[in-house]
Amino acid sequence: MKKNYLLLIFFVCFINLIQAQISSGGTPFSFGSHFREKNANAIAPKTIVLASPSLEKLIEDDQKYNYSRFAAPIAVNFNMENSGTWTNLFNGDRIWRLKMKAEGAWCLRPLFDNFDLPKGGKMFIYNEEKTIIMGAFTDISHSNKMLGTEIIEGNNLTIEYYEPKEVKNLAKISLFRVDYGYRRKPAEKQNRLKMGGNTGFGDSGSCNINVNCALGADWQDQKKGVVKINLTSINGSDWCTGSMINNTALDRKAYLLSADHCLNGQAQAFVNTWVFIFNYESSGCANGSEPSKSQSISGATVRASRSASDMLLLELSSVVPVSYNTYYNGWSREIGEAATSVGIHHPRGDIKKISKSNVSSLRTNINYANLDPTTPNSAGTHFQIFWDATNGITEPSSSGSPIFDPNKRIIGQLHGGASACGASANNLWDVYGRVYSSWTGGGTISTRLSDWLDPTNTGVFTLNGLSAVLPSSIENTDVSNNIKVYPNPATDFIYIETEKNADLGKNININIFSNEGKNIEEYTMNLENNENKLKIKINSLPKGTYYFRFDTKKGVGIKKIVIE
Repeated sequence: MKKNYLLLIFFVCFINLIQAQISSGGTPFSFGSHFREKNANAIAPKTIVLASPSLEKLIEDDQKYNYSRFAAPIAVNFNMENSGTWTNLFNGDRIWRLKMKAEGAWCLRPLFDNFDLPKGGKMFIYNEEKTIIMGAFTDISHSNKMLGTEIIEGNNLTIEYYEPKEVKNLAKISLFRVDYGYRRKPAEKQNRLKMGGNTGFGDSGSCNINVNCALGADWQDQKKGVVKINLTSINGSDWCTGSMINNTALDRKAYLLSADHCLNGQAQAFVNTWVFIFNYESSGCANGSEPSKSQSISGATVRASRSASDMLLLELSSVVPVSYNTYYNGWSREIGEAATSVGIHHPRGDIKKISKSNVSSLRTNINYANLDPTTPNSAGTHFQIFWDATNGITEPSSSGSPIFDPNKRIIGQLHGGASACGASANNLWDVYGRVYSSWTGGGTISTRLSDWLDPTNTGVFTLNGLSAVLPSSIENTDVSNNIKVYPNPATDFIYIETEKNADLGKNININIFSNEGKNIEEYTMNLENNENKLKIKINSLPKGTYYFRFDTKKGVGIKKIVIE
């Protein structure tokens, strides 16, 4: 029973984790009236004016080198010792503020090569008008002591760090680059790569369809796994799309599938500053107001990549918080075509869109110079997908987005193509690198998917998706009320006892989950044999918070236990 139960899609964990979140909310200390009253004579930070690059030169380089960026890099060397202003607070705490401005920029994006805060330290980033605030960034915000953030619109920003007196001089904050947003619409790339694009909300073509319109009604789970990527390369900042993807261990490891060409411009050296934005979508079919970008993770590690099938597999810097309610999409490495196909993506950095093809996909190889499909080939590296403009297309920034078969499994990721709003019927196509081709890839662990997506060596050809379900949507409180778990806190043993008259079925399946969502142990209580009390030894488990899930005939019960 335990082995069979492992094959089920099970509950992950129930608290709102903030590990891996870029920011945890709050307000900069200097915004408070108490600060203004007590520090009326404090020295305000001087504005550092960055040398704005030549717009003409940037556009010339874009055309010459075929860049798709929306922001270009300005090299800086700012840290807490050589820049900014310290203000001593009345209680012994301090704040450090660094203010900068770049004429002509529509946005700025600070990048940190050393970001290491002690517990209690908090950093915020905001504009002069205080209408945009990002943070608090804390000791759990970084990836390998590097940090990337989302763009902050406008030509100025202030970085503010609050330091409690107990951790004085322990913080390290150092910026190596500020990316300068120089135009909202970079030139279209001539090689049909679907990278880059406009700046974001409302910028995609009018023929795109919001994922929460009628077309997306049957894809509400799969959409939760699709992620907008604010990436960094040596050339500046750009957009791509990716999808969280399941693996046979069913452990919700933070794997994200995207496109290898998103690593263009030596971007692999900067993946610790990439930002992954979850649930950036309209709540309905109309655009409405711009949704929040606060559900995000900073940084990743490249696990596998292969240019031949344009595959990129990343592992995000930490587990995905349960509050994001993400979905780890399933996949298929079968060789056949898909009778119909669905793509979910972020065209031009916009909110999440959906596209549907009602024509069978075509297996093919491609000409890499222009991405034109070549002779159809059953073992080809790519699928060619044919769109109907009334059911959506893809655009720049859609690169790396998943294409699904009718069984709602990923069969490839977007490489590029000719499709666009207003394109002729002959040009309503795109090409996607195939999971089939990427499975064995280049024959090494760093060039194939098999080691990562089938770590248990099952040899399966398909795997369904896996959800991260919140307790409010699945827990039956009557079940929890009929089961006792004690003592709590516990040290050596825990007893599980059911009410004798509770009708919970013949058996209760019990799973113990760690605070991070890992499935630790599994047990079965046989109520048919009047086994209504179970003793579990827990002294080998590390101290911390755990969750017991009880699957019964009446539903699911959940108990939170602390082990000391």
